[in-house]
Amino acid sequence: MAGSNRSGDLKDAQKSIPTGTILAIVTTSFICILGGVQRCALSHRHVTAQVRLGSDHVILPEKWGWGCHQQPSFFATVGYDRRFGEALQGNLVIGMLAWPSPWVIVIGSFFSTCGAGLQSLTGAPRLLQAIARDGIIPFLQVFGHGKANGEPTWALLLTVLICETGILIASLDSVAPILSMFFLMCYLFVNLACAVQTLLRTPNWRPRFKYYHW
Repeated sequence: MAGSNRSGDLKDAQKSIPTGTILAIVTTSFICILGGVQRCALSHRHVTAQVRLGSDHVILPEKWGWGCHQQPSFFATVGYDRRFGEALQGNLVIGMLAWPSPWVIVIGSFFSTCGAGLQSLTGAPRLLQAIARDGIIPFLQVFGHGKANGEPTWALLLTVLICETGILIASLDSVAPILSMFFLMCYLFVNLACAVQTLLRTPNWRPRFKYYHW
């Protein structure tokens, strides 16, 4: 959806969006599968060692972890709440498998979060600006204005305000269900819009993607 949100900045959106979407799906799927295989392959020796030691904390117990009586883990020393994500004597599995240090996971998670946030901050304002300029929702028309070069200033300010509200809630368990529903609704209406325009044979709806299936 990142490419679709910034389609106005693409030279050939009809060509770039399908290509970028397919490559993104293939790349992320490969990395996820490879990561799962790697974790299973490298975790086996750790799990076996834990079983031999007679520990009942083998791998990935419940969210309110069972290992609170264990010695402090690396992640507890850097400020993580030890009740969450407990495994293998209070250490996160990925942190134990990371090379050369568990800090790789901390730093990687930080930059990954920043990247996802910046992606949303660049895509969402342009999408809001496009909706406002189309006049679909009258009270949003003020967000259709921006700088002379097309940057959605007012839409960006509203996006930052919404993001800051989520941060101030300070509870991932409260924010995650809301975000999940918004994403699911977004995907639903994108597919619904494509289906309806195809069934109605709208004259200005002419997708060029070879494998378009609606």
